[in-house]
Amino acid sequence: MFNRLPFPWVYVLEVLLAAPLFASFYLVVAFVASQPADAVRATGAAIPTGWEAAVPNHGGYIRGFLPSAHPVLLCASTIALLAFVVIAWQLRLAQAAQRRSALTEHVTYHKVAAAITFGAWALVAWLLVTFGLPQLAAA
Repeated sequence: MFNRLPFPWVYVLEVLLAAPLFASFYLVVAFVASQPADAVRATGAAIPTGWEAAVPNHGGYIRGFLPSAHPVLLCASTIALLAFVVIAWQLRLAQAAQRRSALTEHVTYHKVAAAITFGAWALVAWLLVTFGLPQLAAA
């Protein structure tokens, strides 16, 4: 699918894909692993009153959603997650094909690009866990 893209673009697209992939993953988990807010409050947990559901997270809770309350959002986030996973897989296949067909002197460029891409994925994940999830957690 992405085999015709020139050298750096398959790596750049993969980096750009990281944030929406993680966001769609969070939304799917927020639906699948959520528990109704009333059931969570019945256990004595203190979650905000506006929450309809909560997802257990290392002794605390993050905001969740009930599938029955938002079926369109659940469907859209699931489709988005599947699409982003397929696109990421296709980008990885294109990168492997480019590495195989690269001239010997350009193999190092691909290794550097792969390392930068890995670092960017790690950075995006760290930023989302450090700054994104705490915004969704119960205070």
